[in-house]
Formats: sequence, C-alpha cells, structure tokens
Amino acid sequence: MIEPVISGFLLGCFLAILAGPVFFLIINISLRKGFSYASRVAMGVLISDTLFIFIAYFGSNFILLLNNHRFIAGIISGILLIGFGIALILKRNSIPAEAITVNEKTDSKSLYILKGFMINSMNPSVLFFWIGVSGTVSVKEHYTIHHLLLFYGSILITLFSFDLFKAYIAHKLKSILTIKLLTWLNRITGMALLGIGLYTLIVACWQAFAK
Repeated sequence: MIEPVISGFLLGCFLAILAGPVFFLIINISLRKGFSYASRVAMGVLISDTLFIFIAYFGSNFILLLNNHRFIAGIISGILLIGFGIALILKRNSIPAEAITVNEKTDSKSLYILKGFMINSMNPSVLFFWIGVSGTVSVKEHYTIHHLLLFYGSILITLFSFDLFKAYIAHKLKSILTIKLLTWLNRITGMALLGIGLYTLIVACWQAFAK
C-alpha cells in the first residue's frame, strides 16, 4: 500500500515546482495580503483539483467501459502526458509584473478561495492533465479503490503543502525568481511528465500484446 503514496508524493513534488499561473498568484497574494489570504487561494486550488480528479477519473472509467479494455485509455493518457512534458520543456518563461506588486486594499478572505478555484479551473490544460494522470492509473491493474484514494490523496496533500510553503516564503522566492530558474523548473517537470507518459504507453502496449 506504500507504492501509491510514494508515486503520488513524487508526482505532487514535480507538479509543485511548476511555474504556472497558480504559482505566481500565490506569491502575488502572499506579498500583497499576507499568508492567511494566500492560504485561502491554495485552498481554492485544492478544491478545483479535487473536482477535476473526480471528473477525469469517472470520465476515464467511462472510456474504459466503452472500449472494454485499458489499451485506448493508456495510449491517450500517455500521449497527453508526453504532450504536456514537451510543451513544458519548450516553454519560454517570463515573470509577470503582478508577481512583484505589494499594495492592495483589504477585502474578504473568503473571496480568495473563489479566486484560487477560478484561476485553476479556467486553465483548460488542467482537466486534460488530470485525464492523463487518471489514464496512467488505469493501466495499473492491481490498483483498488484504496490504492486510488492513497494515490490521489498523496498528490493533493503534497500540492497543498507546497502551495502553503510557497505562500510562507514568498518574500524569499521573490528575490530568487529569475527567468533561467523558472525555465529549468519547468524543464524538470516536463522531463518527468515525458517519462511518465512514455512509461504509460509502454505498459499499455505490453498489456495489450501480452494477452
């Protein structure tokens, strides 16, 4: 039962260093409003990711029922993750100006949960990413519902913990953010996703031709 926890933790770590819109939003809010506001943004992102995991999981299960085997889901998921990996490796980075702004009037903390939820949900790549992840799980025939809960739970807890950590050390992150650093962080994440995607394709093909 420890394997899904480790797998989820490692994937969560790679995703946590991804320098996307959520990364900058959390740093931005923490610098302008403080940790308590930024933690609510992280909570909104957590809710959004949880919702997308449910959609992706049940969606991929529906695909599996239609096809009556795991081969198609494994191929689609592998291609999606490889595509995400290549896109991150080739991505040209920049530091948004709003990531270094400092002053803003006070408003309701609860609105920042919605802000985190919306900024994550409005990114069309998020759902496709989680579909890719759910497909990689579908080729693991030994996974039960308990394995799935441990796997996804580990990812979400890892991501949420890292988001809180980013909010806590936002001022230090501000001083080290460079385009070169962000580029390498995305390349590392991209190479990890590329590797997971290739592994998923190989496993799906192996299972299909071994039968």
